[in-house]
Amino acid sequence: APVKGKTYGIYDQVLERVNHLYFQRLRLLAELDSLDREDGAKRAALELDAAEIAAQLDAWSGGVFSRLDSNSPLHE
Repeated sequence: APVKGKTYGIYDQVLERVNHLYFQRLRLLAELDSLDREDGAKRAALELDAAEIAAQLDAWSGGVFSRLDSNSPLHE
């Protein structure tokens, strides 16, 4: 059986990682919203980064992130 303290340590690490990813994605989306439409290359890079983070959040959450995220195509 896992040691209680060790289990909580792993749980805390997972929560910290998911929290970091979530807010990193929010920062990317805010930066994306602030860009001019003409800045296509930068917009594409930010959109790709945000999609990559969303995929990671989906992996950590078993798909719940996409089902709950209002920016996800699955939410529509």
